[in-house]
Amino acid sequence: MSKREKHPDKQVNPDVLQGDWLENALKFSASELRSARLKSGLAEPQFSFLAQVDARLSLKKKFDALVRKEWVFPVGLALEQSSSCSAATFKSTLISPKHTVDLCAGMGIDSWALSLKSTNHLAFEKNSDLAKLLSVNLPNAHVVGDSFQIDLLDQWIAEIGVQKQDLCIYLDPDRRVSGVPSFSLSDTVPNLPNIQSALLERANTVLSKHSPMASLAELQGLDHVRSICVVQDGGECKEIVVVQEVASTCVELELVDLKTKDRVKQTSEIGQVASSTEFLEYLIQPSAGLSKSGLHEQLARKFNWSKTPFGNLYTSTEAPQSSPFYRSYQVLSTSIGLKYKGERVPSAVEAIGTPFTSASFRRKYKLREGESHKIFVLQAGKTKRIVSSLKME
Repeated sequence: MSKREKHPDKQVNPDVLQGDWLENALKFSASELRSARLKSGLAEPQFSFLAQVDARLSLKKKFDALVRKEWVFPVGLALEQSSSCSAATFKSTLISPKHTVDLCAGMGIDSWALSLKSTNHLAFEKNSDLAKLLSVNLPNAHVVGDSFQIDLLDQWIAEIGVQKQDLCIYLDPDRRVSGVPSFSLSDTVPNLPNIQSALLERANTVLSKHSPMASLAELQGLDHVRSICVVQDGGECKEIVVVQEVASTCVELELVDLKTKDRVKQTSEIGQVASSTEFLEYLIQPSAGLSKSGLHEQLARKFNWSKTPFGNLYTSTEAPQSSPFYRSYQVLSTSIGLKYKGERVPSAVEAIGTPFTSASFRRKYKLREGESHKIFVLQAGKTKRIVSSLKME
């Protein structure tokens, strides 16, 4: 098992962070951090302090809402796998509870966002070091340093006097089997399919986070699904969020971009998408998030794009409007076959369905890396095309 597949042996100790540690941490540069680590190694309080410097330097955008607060960041797997502040905040907008529970809190970013909206928050975290950090970072929450247990949840519900209609339960389950990532719901811990009935007996809403590799069909098979939201950031599919409510009668599918707040919702619109084996004036490439959601065909119908046989690429005679959900290219030239005869200008290269990789194609034709110009190397069965294009802003 690699270091990234388990929590580190040495974790941050919040007790050694004294005085103006945050102000001092914000003054550090990357070069000063490297030098200080070489001198101090694992000695305290330097180890815990420098971990705070590192998180604030390297993950400033991910944890933007917390870097100037006295939030104590851990090291290792919990830090790497945590939700970003923007993703956690978005998830909190999907619910409106008085009380919240996080069944596997990790470093606590989702718990932080949920607790800002609730009167009482309960967090379970089986790793004792992380549970200690949670208690420091979320002093008003009730932290249980153990795996989720239904009897402890019931005890808290009784002590607080929580009504079912006022409770939301959240979980971001562990998706590893013997240290190997798994994308099936049957392998999650806690196991959502097995405990969903018990959770929905106690809460109005169950909110869960899933891998971008999870099957949408499998997620739709959960009980009482109200909505499934594919979350993207910078074009990348970051996570899938499922909302379950007992009163739900149908599933809503939605795609959201965290940066722009743009959304695409599934509609009942019907109709065929036109197809074309040739590329017209423009080429449209869906983002990873749009491809995952499957809503690219809906946009194709809306904007009269034609689907090509190459992956999820589309083409159009009209210039597409700007969107975070796809990239648009002006087609400069197309050729049949996989022999490149165009200019050797600096280009991005993408190969889809071909024996070439982007790197091998670039080496073969001695193409330098570029940004504005892009070459698509495409194959679908016996149909082969090379498309030279110019990226549109």
